[in-house]
Amino acid sequence: MSQNRGDAGIYADNESVAHTDIEPGLLRLFRWYIAIRLVLLVFLQLVGQDRAEGDPLFVPEPGIIILGLLIIYLLVNRLHTRLGKRYLPIAIWVAAISPIVESNITITACLAEGASANEAIADYWLLFFYLFVPLIIVAWQYRFRWVIFFSVGTLFLEAILTTPPLEEMGADLTLLGTLMVGRATLFAFVGLVITKLVKALRSQREALAQGAITRERLAMSEERRRLARELHDTLAHTLSAVAVQLEGVTSIWDDDPTAARRMVERSLESTRSGLTEARRSITALRASPLEEHGLTKALEDLCQSVTESSTVDATFTADSEGGRLTRDVEHAVYTIAREALTNIVRHAEATRTAVRLDNGARRLVLSVQDDGIGIGPNEAIGADHHGVRGMYERADLIGANLVIRSDGHSGTTVELTMEKGS
Repeated sequence: MSQNRGDAGIYADNESVAHTDIEPGLLRLFRWYIAIRLVLLVFLQLVGQDRAEGDPLFVPEPGIIILGLLIIYLLVNRLHTRLGKRYLPIAIWVAAISPIVESNITITACLAEGASANEAIADYWLLFFYLFVPLIIVAWQYRFRWVIFFSVGTLFLEAILTTPPLEEMGADLTLLGTLMVGRATLFAFVGLVITKLVKALRSQREALAQGAITRERLAMSEERRRLARELHDTLAHTLSAVAVQLEGVTSIWDDDPTAARRMVERSLESTRSGLTEARRSITALRASPLEEHGLTKALEDLCQSVTESSTVDATFTADSEGGRLTRDVEHAVYTIAREALTNIVRHAEATRTAVRLDNGARRLVLSVQDDGIGIGPNEAIGADHHGVRGMYERADLIGANLVIRSDGHSGTTVELTMEKGS
């Protein structure tokens, strides 16, 4: 998601498999899940080296190999770019196949050591937990039909791999088959609930985006009306006054040259005054700093403007190796920074503030920190507190996380974090 897009995301049409963008935070969750599973398997492999006779057998090596390759796959951003929509489904299926293969190899090894069928499948219940996170990711990212495909697909794959060695032992597969079907049914139900919740969340995000667009358009319309009034009250009045004065000059030029000269001088003064007002209005109509210079330069100019127009010394640092962002993301980040600085100037009683922009390859972080009085323990950092609601809304629109920290006596920190490609 996010273009990153960060806005409400791009939704595919009804014939499409899924969204072209990955939902915010999903890829990070997936990486953590794979990393934790990998660490757990390595730990079990080390512990298993001291396995005594009679202890349960577990074969973690295949899972370590599969998950090791998968974590590398998930950390290489170029693969995401090249594979596009295929990137996440490949990772999900590898993550789902891994525990099934581990379970099958462990069951086969236990049977080879002479264990009974019941002893061989003693840890079968762990598969539920190992497959649950991939199920959540499927339901989070895709439509319900893909939840059904995942549930049925893992059921058949598990049946194909697990049942043959147990059948050779003459084991009763009724209980195992019931567990498999029951798990697939439960997965389908849980997936249905998650997809409905995610759909509601996306609808709310779209509504927020539409509301923000409407507010922006209303603000632009009001600004145009204000500028039209200013042009009418300044430029039009000035030209009218100059026209009247010049008409007077032509009528007295021959009879009273001195008075005519004075009227010409007043006309020149009126013209200069009108020209100044016209330039001011034209400047207000020019493109925003973002469109002219980009986010980094716009934030630098914003901090310089705060320093020059207030008692707060605003400094700015940036690391922009991540390149240019989308227009919506830049606009949201700039607006949040501007609102934070406005609050500092008006309410924080600060003398210094530091603005930092880290535009990395995988993550964008904006932080605004001041040395003011902070926010008291009885003051809410949210709701309508000095425009904070609007800051949170803009963060949500780009799929970012906004955190405001203050201990009430040593300043306030506003931090905006947005994952890229996740």
